[in-house]
Amino acid sequence: MTKSEKSAFSRSLTSPCVHSPVFRVSQKAPYLRYKSRNRFLDLIFGERSDEVEPNELNNTFATGGEHELRCAVQLYGQPLLRYCHNILCDYFEAQDAVQITFIKAYNKRNSFKNGTSLSAWLYRIAYTTCIDLLKKKKLLLFLPHIKIKSFVNKGDENTEFIKHDLKKALLKLSPEERALVFSRVIDEKSYKELEEIYRISSGTLRKRYERAKKKLSKALQETDSYYKQLGGNKDEI
Repeated sequence: MTKSEKSAFSRSLTSPCVHSPVFRVSQKAPYLRYKSRNRFLDLIFGERSDEVEPNELNNTFATGGEHELRCAVQLYGQPLLRYCHNILCDYFEAQDAVQITFIKAYNKRNSFKNGTSLSAWLYRIAYTTCIDLLKKKKLLLFLPHIKIKSFVNKGDENTEFIKHDLKKALLKLSPEERALVFSRVIDEKSYKELEEIYRISSGTLRKRYERAKKKLSKALQETDSYYKQLGGNKDEI
């Protein structure tokens, strides 16, 4: 996926919220005590008030306070929002999941080992938070906002995005498989990074990713969009 396509994908996740329900959180996380999702998004997408390097935050988050929390939200809020959205398939629920993730991280920051990867730790919390939310709902949600590059050549200036058919195909994957696929394709995370997040060996993750790709490819080949790219339709081929 090219940089422009990634940018388009990211922009599809930054539209303002239509509704802003009350979201009460622990007083231990002061910057997350927002009554609306919009204010939380302002912190994520606004200009960084405090420039901090990831390595520096890795060494200070466990013993830090409000300053470190704000830096963590500004540094990792956007990728975590995109990640949760890819699992939950619902933008508003993804916002809640990210808020919950940072609340958990702040309240449990003493358990984070300084010097280790804060990013991997936050992704792990976000992953379990999303899976817990899905378990509570006991169903898979549709993907109303996701847009992925379609079956066209990289040089095609008229690159379009498969919507309905790709969404149907992605629903054939489990939430765990979707999380893995998007981590590799969209976030371009290495297997070493994924090993830290999921606490599963890179060899096992590689096999799961390959299985998920084949599963998705098979589902996509059963769609009308795939056959149209070949110049026909499903019934004629």
